[in-house]
Amino acid sequence: MELENSFLCWVRATARLTASEVVAIDGKSLRGTAGADGKPLVHMVSTWASANNLVLAQRKTDAKSNDITAIPQLLAAQQLSGTVVTIDAIGCQKAIAQQIVTQQADYILAVKENQPSLLADIKGSFQMLAADNIDEQIDCGHGRVERCRCSVVADLSLLDHAAEWAQLSSLVRIQAERYHKATGKTQAGIYPTNFLYTSNRGATISIDVNGKDATGPLQIPTTYVPAAPVVWRQWHHWNLASQLSKVALSKERYVLTVDILTGGNLNLAYFDFKQVYP
Repeated sequence: MELENSFLCWVRATARLTASEVVAIDGKSLRGTAGADGKPLVHMVSTWASANNLVLAQRKTDAKSNDITAIPQLLAAQQLSGTVVTIDAIGCQKAIAQQIVTQQADYILAVKENQPSLLADIKGSFQMLAADNIDEQIDCGHGRVERCRCSVVADLSLLDHAAEWAQLSSLVRIQAERYHKATGKTQAGIYPTNFLYTSNRGATISIDVNGKDATGPLQIPTTYVPAAPVVWRQWHHWNLASQLSKVALSKERYVLTVDILTGGNLNLAYFDFKQVYP
């Protein structure tokens, strides 16, 4: 505890959080910390100051606990006034939102399937209400293109119990298209798709051709191998899914998009196409 207090004092003396600086809270299991006797991986919850590029504080979660118990402790140990705190879905709790506001900060909390009613209300809001603001960015690199679209709705009328979330002012939706690959074909025909990937739980994907679904849902199996001696390598085995699907392409240039429908823990090395017949 004395070491932790000394570290916090050093951080406060070194880093000065600026107005509206993003402070991200996230939990990670530490690679290589599992014991041969079945001892689980050490799990740490950390706060990260984006502008300072600095870890502000950390908490090791208890063996029978999770991030929910560590997050309030991390928040209480820091001076967050004027910052924007971001937390993944595990921290999307009314009590945590209230604590952040009490500490004079703003919050952005992710909502996922672990809160189905809240998620349904948010989806309904974006379906039925006009967005107050939309921004789109495109990033290119390493043979891929990623397009992110951010939409904001300030009308909370379709959100049940909105008043129970401290100073809630708007809903934000991020839509991302990843693993784009432009390909030019000089001859029309049927092209099988080949994927090289890793996935610790398997996944469901689909392929869009110029923005339109060309394959429907495609299942790819997990690459998890529990016998691997190193924990992080248990699922990091590359697997080639040969001729997973077939796509009809004519003689022109396309943008092909791999959409990850379920199972987000997926690394995709490449996908390619080789013509079968015209």
